Amino acid sequence: MNVNFCKTLGALGLAVLSHTVGAGALSYQCRITEQLHLQSDGALKRPTNAWLMNARFSVNRETGALTGPESSLWASAESSATVLARGNAQNSFIVVVASPAAQAGVHGVTLEIRESEVGRVKPFVASSGSQVMSGLCE
Repeated sequence: MNVNFCKTLGALGLAVLSHTVGAGALSYQCRITEQLHLQSDGALKRPTNAWLMNARFSVNRETGALTGPESSLWASAESSATVLARGNAQNSFIVVVASPAAQAGVHGVTLEIRESEVGRVKPFVASSGSQVMSGLCE
């Protein structure tokens, strides 16, 4: 085989692989850049103590498990994470985490990472209880 052909084929393979894998191959590393809280009038407003701003967390792409910045935000010991969509060039990565709550209730967490965005950095939006967060993942 021609050496230049092999080099071209290898470079093409790396380019395709890096585009299809998207952000982190095994997990996303995310940073929260906006935090809003649901008000009693239905409005979303930044809390005066926006403790999650610039916090970091990770998401396991296989299991949907969320780790950090504080575990109580995402889940409890009895939580179950479900990856609803793995994401690709046309669709978002979506995970839902359900945890038991008081009086037979359920605490729900949703996370959508726009995997369809070109490049390694992907925007996300998440909700946990009355908190809504957004930011960027790699």
